Amino acid sequence: MKVCEQHGIKRHFTVHKTPQHNGVAERMNRTIVEKTRCLKLNARFVKNFWAEAMNMTCFLINRSPRATLDRKVAEKLWTSTSVNYSSDERSKFNTKSRQYIFLGIRKE
Repeated sequence: MKVCEQHGIKRHFTVHKTPQHNGVAERMNRTIVEKTRCLKLNARFVKNFWAEAMNMTCFLINRSPRATLDRKVAEKLWTSTSVNYSSDERSKFNTKSRQYIFLGIRKE
């Protein structure tokens, strides 16, 4: 409890086994599951890679602007550093993608 107070986190409690009382978290859980399913299916992953796909989903969500944060990116607010979206320079006629097999995110 002290850690939450030190970091300005407000705790809200709900009744046991009533996820409908925690709508915001439940909607985010559903968003994560649905985006993970899309990543996994589009990449044609076997079910064994569900954790890596979910990890990538959370990585992408944390680097996307959110209306609840005044269109700011959560990663930038947490780390106080800019998020780098740059990519290699390419011509209009170059190929836009390469085929890879996603195996996870490097922990820094």
